[in-house]
Amino acid sequence: MTITKKPCPMCGSKMVYIDENGAIVKKKKTALAENLRQILSDEGITVAMLAEWSGVSVGTIRGWLYYDRVAKKHSPNLKRVADVLRVGVEELRGRKAPEVEG
Repeated sequence: MTITKKPCPMCGSKMVYIDENGAIVKKKKTALAENLRQILSDEGITVAMLAEWSGVSVGTIRGWLYYDRVAKKHSPNLKRVADVLRVGVEELRGRKAPEVEG
């Protein structure tokens, strides 16, 4: 199935994802967006609060949450957010952290 991003055929003002049959499809949010949204909701933390506590801009955090932006592999911003939320970076990304043998 081929999906392309095009202006909405109904309103023309926003971009939507359209399949090869011309039907609008909902794009699945990234694991980072889903995990971050869940943690913020569970803890009662707003984007503004997280931005203030972590030193990461509101725009960057909103990009992860709402615009399917993905943090780079060794993003210092994502590390600061993870530290504030007391979770691992890999947990935020939706990946299992590597096992540490002791």
